[in-house]
Amino acid sequence: MRTSKYLLFTNKKKYTNDIDTNNLIIKSRLIKKISSGIYVFLPLGIRIIDKIKKIIKIEMEKQHAIEMLIPILQPSFLWENSGRKKIFGNELFKIIDRKKKFFILAPTNEEIITYILYKEIKSYKKFPIILYQINTKYRDEIRPKAGIIRCKEFIMKDAYSFHTENKSLKKVYFKMYNAYIKIFNHLNIKFYIVKTKSKKMGGKVSHEFHSKSKNGENYILTIENYKISKKIIVKNILKNNFSSKNQQTSNFVKIFLMKSKKNKKNIIAIIQKKSILKIDKIKKYCNDNTIKFEKKKNVKRFIKQIKDSKTFLKIRHKIIVDLSVLKLKNFYIYKKINKNKENNFSDSKKNMLIKKNFEINKSIEMAHIFQIGEKYSKKNNFFIKNKKKKNCFVKMGCYGIGITRLIPIIIEQNHDNNEIKWPTKISPFKIIILPINKQKNLEVHKTSENIYKTLKKNNIEVLIEDRIISPGKMFFESDLLGITHIIIVSEKYIKKNIVEYKNRILNIKKLISVNKILQTIL
Repeated sequence: MRTSKYLLFTNKKKYTNDIDTNNLIIKSRLIKKISSGIYVFLPLGIRIIDKIKKIIKIEMEKQHAIEMLIPILQPSFLWENSGRKKIFGNELFKIIDRKKKFFILAPTNEEIITYILYKEIKSYKKFPIILYQINTKYRDEIRPKAGIIRCKEFIMKDAYSFHTENKSLKKVYFKMYNAYIKIFNHLNIKFYIVKTKSKKMGGKVSHEFHSKSKNGENYILTIENYKISKKIIVKNILKNNFSSKNQQTSNFVKIFLMKSKKNKKNIIAIIQKKSILKIDKIKKYCNDNTIKFEKKKNVKRFIKQIKDSKTFLKIRHKIIVDLSVLKLKNFYIYKKINKNKENNFSDSKKNMLIKKNFEINKSIEMAHIFQIGEKYSKKNNFFIKNKKKKNCFVKMGCYGIGITRLIPIIIEQNHDNNEIKWPTKISPFKIIILPINKQKNLEVHKTSENIYKTLKKNNIEVLIEDRIISPGKMFFESDLLGITHIIIVSEKYIKKNIVEYKNRILNIKKLISVNKILQTIL
């Protein structure tokens, strides 16, 4: 591809109201904002989206998932039958056509995919089956923010598995779980896995895949070199005279174990070392006046269960953390629990509950998988005679990835100042050729063209800068494009049949012979 024939919109302007990642996305012109929460994906952005899709499709095919395309516009009765029209409320885009029929722009597809299989499949021999699509979704966000991290129109991969047995559902679920790990490794994304509640989707088992991000909307509790994390809630839970501004920065925290009489569930609160917890604030946040500190014997049992930091992250209890704890880069947990007074214990190993420090990070949820079970099949009366000729409701698994929000996640983890460093597998082009002052030197022009033609013959995605622009603008735009391999052809070295080579990911710069370009990049 030639830059003179391609649509590039790079821009030097800094958008001060936008986050750093979104600044790079806009400056490199991957997207163009049309309205709040609505974006056009420009040619460069589409190339990256297509490469992400390709990686996902390869992993889906390995799981024997079958691709299909589900309509975005769906009849309202499907959502009324499932009860989710009321649950989603104003988040649903609702449409009335000229015949006064009601439709919905789908944010997810559990209802329609169950309805299709209910109408089409009549034998247990067709199960298990996995169907997936990559398509646009809609959600009427009340406050779209952070660019394409949270917007009204977005691209998702959603897959659905169907089974006659729970054993089969669990088996496929964890195969998809591992497929997601492979997808994010291919994309060079550092991620964490959170076991969580299903909420609107249904079912009892679900996992979220999170990426650390200063632009995130969630908070997760993590430990170093461990993929599992715990989702937490951050609130002001201290007594009024202990404001977060006055907190000392000891890296020890105290924890409190509480229990609700109403739902019999445990809650953990985490505050700084010298603080005092106000339990009334916990009650108010949880809307539960039955919450009390756990009994001593149950606290002792809890301490025995917490063998190490990993088991602490796997506990099912809701964790509420005071705002002041966010100031600590990392912290250790004090071994004595439910000590609600202004403590002055020493910051020593003997006072640690766990001999490993924790971190709290903001995060973005980029994928979510669920063992939904029979929720939607029961709504459609979708049952099958199994091998034993007994009627059984079909079990369902659901597996989603937010494709558009992967772009800001990847950029945040792979950029440096004004330079994007796309992972090789999703770089918009594999290589870019930068001829310096080619209009002044015929040899630079000829060599650049010959390199371009050779790479094209070898089916390598190559972009050549063939416009007449200054070297400064050439390098600026190249940095924003983030292409992995760069070949610089200049008068200084071309007489010796040498070019400058740069690998953006590995941060390598060296001189190579023109004849060794293919060998270097392959």
